[in-house]
Amino acid sequence: MPNLNVTYCIYVPMPNNVYNFFFKRTEDEKQDEMITNVNDIIEASLKSFLDGETKLYPRNKFIVFMINLVYKMVYPIFIK
Repeated sequence: MPNLNVTYCIYVPMPNNVYNFFFKRTEDEKQDEMITNVNDIIEASLKSFLDGETKLYPRNKFIVFMINLVYKMVYPIFIK
């Protein structure tokens, strides 16, 4: 999709189930707080998106370059 124009992007912090299962990085209280805050984050983001606001996070040009490079090297292998 080379012509895709992304105008809104949000980051929703959530506990990592696999990581927490093995290493218990997030405390139970923090996990519950993260999960209950999701609805508020989504509702506020949806409202601002429908109001026509744009929200994007800054991109690191080096990381974008590396991702494109790896994609161009690996993609031909997978389409065979």
